[in-house]
Amino acid sequence: EVPSTQEYLISAVAPGSGSPYTLTIQVSGAGDSAAVTPEPAPEPAGNQVVHVALDGAAIADATADATVLSLLQSNNATADFFADAGEIDAAAAATLVAEAGGQHGIGLVAGPIRALTSDGRDALFAEVNAARQAFAAQPVRCLRLPAAAAADAYTRAAAAEQGYTVLQWDIDATGADAESVIAQVFPGAVIRLDAVPGSVATLQALLPALAEQDYSVQALCGE
Repeated sequence: EVPSTQEYLISAVAPGSGSPYTLTIQVSGAGDSAAVTPEPAPEPAGNQVVHVALDGAAIADATADATVLSLLQSNNATADFFADAGEIDAAAAATLVAEAGGQHGIGLVAGPIRALTSDGRDALFAEVNAARQAFAAQPVRCLRLPAAAAADAYTRAAAAEQGYTVLQWDIDATGADAESVIAQVFPGAVIRLDAVPGSVATLQALLPALAEQDYSVQALCGE
């Protein structure tokens, strides 16, 4: 028995619209013609989000810290500030919380792992957890692992069990110009910027360039 109506989903695009269409073909009845019924156009994506991870706590010294925080505020951006787990102490942690806590996120960078073994992981997390305690009541949820540890399922599972979100970076903007970073960026990308001379100038150029491309910069590790 031949069905009276058969529907086919095809990939058709109306010129200039970019919208998908459903094509319904009548297969019986003399003189019947194909009917094309447009589906609703997809909603616009709107602002797309990227993330900036600032390494070396808050870009080196107090003067630069104030400049970085001012740049973020003036560009309506929030960022994640990463401190080295092996170097942070209670005084430095208190300074970082006072400058960046609350609105911005705080994370830790784990030191090298001795070996991808239970003993190696225990040593790594002993150092990381000691650093987290230095932040007192400030939640520290984000952790960047060494590349080998980040690729190891057991280490990532151990991080999750201890309440960490493993956050690696996608684009290293250290020493780069804004144009080259924009060429690599994609929604959800984590852009790393290390505490070296020139990083403040890079951030100053990068934030408005991202906004021009309809990207908003939001912290991942905040409260």
